Amino acid sequence: MKKIAAFAAAAVIITASACSLMACGNGDGDGHTHQYDWKRTETEHWQECIVEGCGKEKKGSRATHEDDGSACPDCGAFAKVLAFGFTEGGDSAHADFAKEANEWFPKAGKENYFSYRFAGNDWNQLNDENLANYDLVMFLNNIPNTHAQWTAFKNYVENGGAWMGFHSAGFAMWSVTPATEDTSWYNYEFLRCGEYGNRPKEEGGEYWNTWNPTSEHLKVETYNHFATRGLYYLSQNEETTVDTYHTTTRMAENLINSSNANSLRTAKKEALYTDEFMSAPCEWYAWEKDLFEDSDIDVLITMNPSEDRPAGDDPRTGNEHQIWTSGTHPIAWANKNYNMVYMNWGHNLQSYNHFEKESKTFSSPEQCTFMLSSIFGLVTA
Repeated sequence: MKKIAAFAAAAVIITASACSLMACGNGDGDGHTHQYDWKRTETEHWQECIVEGCGKEKKGSRATHEDDGSACPDCGAFAKVLAFGFTEGGDSAHADFAKEANEWFPKAGKENYFSYRFAGNDWNQLNDENLANYDLVMFLNNIPNTHAQWTAFKNYVENGGAWMGFHSAGFAMWSVTPATEDTSWYNYEFLRCGEYGNRPKEEGGEYWNTWNPTSEHLKVETYNHFATRGLYYLSQNEETTVDTYHTTTRMAENLINSSNANSLRTAKKEALYTDEFMSAPCEWYAWEKDLFEDSDIDVLITMNPSEDRPAGDDPRTGNEHQIWTSGTHPIAWANKNYNMVYMNWGHNLQSYNHFEKESKTFSSPEQCTFMLSSIFGLVTA
């Protein structure tokens, strides 16, 4: 069991580890410069050159995992994830996302050596004693109900606990559900986005979102974050799949941190590389606060609609505000004061008349890469 107090020590280990992942520089006389990445089994891990066909191991890197039930501080193996949310009742598109997550994360965990447990809407499991058994908490589509639950969550994240949240886990409309001290802390201090809407309520703000759920061009705002570094290499290799996310994340880290990063980025631009990718369909939210003006926030992914590329396609008269044709809208971000990543996707396209599923959030390789990179980045931060 990894104790929260161990996060600081883990960060030191990871910093040193990241340096060791840099190219060795001498090429060992075999024609290329080695770039090492973690490989792992159930019993051990090691660093192996990721250049195709090389197979060279980094000297002294092979080690046995400690059998203490905790996540490996080097490679993140055996991280324990606890997820909350509903699969019945509420918005059926939000419930459908949770059902999909409950299929995809366990499968991804089996392939990548982490465990996933779904607590459902049993928020009483959000307590100090139980949280000490997990390395990462997810809010799939809902938030805690009681002050005691919020207190346990605050204790967890304020002591380095890792968190990932999706879509409606960030929803807040005080005109419908009055704010409490806990939810105000969550939306203004933790997420820092404030209420759901384009302007403050006291200024006559209109609460809005895009509609219908649509696939949109999403832009990667920075590669200097563990959640997006995997996208750097994924975008340049058509054969890369979400199953190779850890290699792509580490290789991307090497590229970004290397001395010739600028020339590499120039080269990728010349190769018609784009910093955008197409998302799975979603209903996208707008927020009260301008996260770009917040020095505590790293905006990771944005949506930038235009007249030529509008977001949303609601044809009904009077709903024009649900089709966005301008602006830079934060879609995923991290709060520098906490070990967290929030992403606005998590609303599948469906018919609200017969509830037939029409899309899957986990159909996007880029979004899957982002989520998996986030998990391992958070638990080894």
